[in-house]
Amino acid sequence: MKTQFAVTMVFLYACSSLSLADIYVGSGLVYQVINIDQVDSLSTVPNARFEPPLSLVDEELPDLYSDEFTGINFVLGYRIGSSLSFEISYFNSLSEKHEESTEIGIIDTAYAEIDVESLSFDILGHYHFSGSNSVSMLGSLGLIYQETKVTREYQVIILCLIDTDSECNGRRKERANENAYDTRLQLGAGIQYDVSDRLGLRTIVKVVPDGFSIGEDFPYAISAGLLYSF
Repeated sequence: MKTQFAVTMVFLYACSSLSLADIYVGSGLVYQVINIDQVDSLSTVPNARFEPPLSLVDEELPDLYSDEFTGINFVLGYRIGSSLSFEISYFNSLSEKHEESTEIGIIDTAYAEIDVESLSFDILGHYHFSGSNSVSMLGSLGLIYQETKVTREYQVIILCLIDTDSECNGRRKERANENAYDTRLQLGAGIQYDVSDRLGLRTIVKVVPDGFSIGEDFPYAISAGLLYSF
């Protein structure tokens, strides 16, 4: 994410020349759903085969991949008046790990680990309810750059039918990686409650209409966090 880091540094430099009173930071928890298990290429054994001269086609596995991810995000924003703001948010998930024993073909055990990391650039609109300046509805439009890294490992049982005493009998680990790097349109809606002039509580739901290349359906993320204004 070197390019995204550079953009963030430029944004920080630009903010340094702006009014500090309009800058805010925040952090919170994020729950994200991506249907990674729906990708067919991630449900087969990588390079699974018998030692020569025998060969074996890929074996199908049950759902091995988590669809749900949790993690922490960090927010840096700048207010443009009372009804508009621009912000950058960074999210890093906790690694989701799954291991199971199988009775499918030559597969003894299967293991998967998934990491999600993203950087978002959003413009937010704030609509204040009449009679209350502390509660506002939020709408957001922006871009998300997301890296989804999937590591999968299988313990494969190897059998050589020609020579049962051959060293090729036993178990071997097969390992493969599937990484996706996506930039997508992102939409969001939420609500914010300002506890004081400096502290605010916010929850927001963001969706990616086009989905990510490593998953299908309609990925979304729900976040809840605390904001601090300078």
